[in-house]
Amino acid sequence: MYLIALLTLGFLIIVGALKINGLTISRKEISIRRYSAFGFRKREVTIPEKNLNNIEFWEHGNLDNTASTDSWLDIFFIPALFVSGKKGMIFKASVLQSELKSFKLYLDNKEYKLIKELLQ
Repeated sequence: MYLIALLTLGFLIIVGALKINGLTISRKEISIRRYSAFGFRKREVTIPEKNLNNIEFWEHGNLDNTASTDSWLDIFFIPALFVSGKKGMIFKASVLQSELKSFKLYLDNKEYKLIKELLQ
């Protein structure tokens, strides 16, 4: 009984720590909304057209050229599988008057291409 309660509590804590991002892209601005998994602590940041040049893009490489040791040490390559090929952007914005917050978002290929085209 205690084990089930402990597992349920652990699951709720882990799920509560997840962040869900919403992204709206238009010609005049990019709007980022961030929610926790339960919908709490909504935070919205709008990047106006004049600040779009503050966006930094990043892209993780793929694992095509990764060497293999053909031993049990290859287990250390497993975390790289989760970020391989991912693309995203980083934007720094002032959330409050004195606080500068950095937002790092993973983007799918369509969003990445659309934002890149918007900046050109």
